[in-house]
Amino acid sequence: MPITIGALRESAPGETRVSLVPEVVDKFIAAGARVVLEPGAGIRAQFPDALYKKGEWLASSAAVLSQTDVLLTVAPLSLEQIAQLKPGAVLGFDPKLHAPSTIEDLTRELEAKRIKLKAHSGNLVDRVWGRERPGPPQGAAVPHPLEHAGKPAKDKLAELQAALKKD
Repeated sequence: MPITIGALRESAPGETRVSLVPEVVDKFIAAGARVVLEPGAGIRAQFPDALYKKGEWLASSAAVLSQTDVLLTVAPLSLEQIAQLKPGAVLGFDPKLHAPSTIEDLTRELEAKRIKLKAHSGNLVDRVWGRERPGPPQGAAVPHPLEHAGKPAKDKLAELQAALKKD
């Protein structure tokens, strides 16, 4: 029976990333995995459902959580979502994106359900792409439209400067 890898539609306010892009789904499937997705999983990251040609769509996040052996996420799961994971599942995360205290708290929550928290070692994107990964963009950075960015760049910079002054 193949391993089942799952990805949810990220629900954190302002989150525009996705844990699995279509090309990586294709690579996991080619390697023999089953990949299950919540409808709309990539939409905030500009990957419409139609681009995920090989993944399997399940009806809800609860269905993805209950069938997944390895769940990849960007933001930490809520306690409600954790309760829906099947015992023995592995929850993958990028340790560079989470505070150590958050990881410790989540580890305690997961141990009670026999769910393992697994940090990605190294850069998982580079490992999946291998030598086929395209080079970085060479053009100028272009700001996202306000509807996708959430706030004007000047407001974000002002917030950042204020936070740095506090420290």
